[in-house]
Amino acid sequence: MVAAVLGGGPASRLVRAAVRDYGPATRVTAHLGLTGGPFESRDPDALVVSAVFGPRTPAGAVEETILGELAALAQDGPTEAELLRATARLRADWYRDIDPIGARTRRVAAFELLHDRAELALSALAELTTVGADEVRAAAAELAGRRHAAVHLVPSGGGR
Repeated sequence: MVAAVLGGGPASRLVRAAVRDYGPATRVTAHLGLTGGPFESRDPDALVVSAVFGPRTPAGAVEETILGELAALAQDGPTEAELLRATARLRADWYRDIDPIGARTRRVAAFELLHDRAELALSALAELTTVGADEVRAAAAELAGRRHAAVHLVPSGGGR
């Protein structure tokens, strides 16, 4: 839920702060895990934030914006509107992803292999979307207190 509030869609905190309002980035997303979805690996997993920005934008400015929004979420927690948006987006993505029968079958198999609980394919969404503001605040605080890593990819001829 932290990833969804931070970078899940055009009204998310990071899009607002890093793209629309302040503008050091042209695109930013956040998701849980290296594969892009919750429950798709065993714990611990990574919170991955990706940002695209121009050659004249210092990477540090983008990092500061991301870490600042995580700190603000840790301090203030999400608003009710943010939680509702994030929940709606997670639900829509979940159902879109498992609509094809093959995808649904793979998800059941993955939950059994990774978590020894095939039934998570039916209950995981409910568990994820019942997370409250206090739980999001606590999770964000835990993440904000941890070390972070940044990888900067510069295209050849990028001039930086």
